[in-house]
Amino acid sequence: MTMSEIDEIRPGARDRAVFAADGEVFSWADVVAAARLRGSWRELQAATRHGLACERRLAASGGEIDQKEFIEASTHFRYARNLLSGDDLTAWLEAWSVTGPEWRNHVRHALLRERWAGELEETASRFPVPGAEVTGATWPEAACSGFLERAAKRLAGDVALAIGAGEALHGERGAALVRLHEAAVGARPAFVTAEAIEREVVGHRLEWLRVDASTMELETDDMAREAMLSIRADGRSLADVAADCGVQPAALSVLVGEVEGEMSSRLLAAREGDVLGPIPRDGAFTVLLIERKTPPDAADPAVRRRAEERLMGRAVEQAINRCVTWHESF
Repeated sequence: MTMSEIDEIRPGARDRAVFAADGEVFSWADVVAAARLRGSWRELQAATRHGLACERRLAASGGEIDQKEFIEASTHFRYARNLLSGDDLTAWLEAWSVTGPEWRNHVRHALLRERWAGELEETASRFPVPGAEVTGATWPEAACSGFLERAAKRLAGDVALAIGAGEALHGERGAALVRLHEAAVGARPAFVTAEAIEREVVGHRLEWLRVDASTMELETDDMAREAMLSIRADGRSLADVAADCGVQPAALSVLVGEVEGEMSSRLLAAREGDVLGPIPRDGAFTVLLIERKTPPDAADPAVRRRAEERLMGRAVEQAINRCVTWHESF
């Protein structure tokens, strides 16, 4: 590693054990080195630079983040990690070698990246950030965004798959990480055979059923019910009814398993041509016209990719359980 790369890892965490496998202990420095090898660390650096550039853009405009929005985002961060008390948050930050101000900056930068999501490269160009500042902010971003936890699990999975393929872990660590990554990539096809993919698709035929619909949102429950009556009884198109109501129709394409609550079962039971609603949502009432229901097919690239991810996820989890002993708790 170069000095700049070393500086991105906090001294208190650099040599700390993350997990062990086959007699070898892997540290946070190893996790970061593996992330560099895969290219994901570069993506993290870009996100860090974008957040810092957005902060500069906000300052230049004289604007500020809405305090309510910041509190909601901070609360969501804490509840997602079960950090219910101030002491819980303090202990979590100390464990990751992150300060309170760095955590608050992470929350701010996440909100700003969302605000200017379509303009991040332009913002980074207009408001350049010195490399040293990006280096100093990368570790807090890696810790608070969950990147480090995901990268540790990814490396543990690679190590476990490589062990299963008979790859030795010993030797100079940089070269070993390359070998382990290559061995893990080589081992993956054994778990995603055509037969396994077909079984996975059959096992999720209801959850992965795709529903395509036309929708419109109306201000009141009564307006939505009248619109539904016009479509059902008069045979009018949803687009025509939406035009009469002064609203713009929209297209919806969703998997049944991605929808929460009662709506999931309603979509599953609906037939093509059915009108569903009114569905309360964000102060409005949605009407849906079911246009098409498509069962999952292994020949569909999106379905195939989803099946492959499920298969590999289980294979990696099983390999980790067999081979890896965690020193960090997530």
